[in-house]
Amino acid sequence: MKEGLLSSNDVIVRGQHCRVVMPAQLLEFQRKYIPLADLAKSIGSKSSILTLRNPDIEVLGSLTLPCGQRRGGLVRIADLTRLAFGTQ
Repeated sequence: MKEGLLSSNDVIVRGQHCRVVMPAQLLEFQRKYIPLADLAKSIGSKSSILTLRNPDIEVLGSLTLPCGQRRGGLVRIADLTRLAFGTQ
């Protein structure tokens, strides 16, 4: 949500400001992005290896840990599709 990749609605619950993700917003997010870790796991690899092997794939929304590792990266499904079919 902070990166603007996942839409949410602002609501007030018991006097507190909250962000709520509606089912349609979550479905839209899942149509656009896949977690890099899930992608790596599906082919028996690690996300760090995938990013090194394919610098053309942009990783979005990851957090950099104090040790320098990155966690929580997302990949656009459209980018994967373009890469798979060799289109720009």
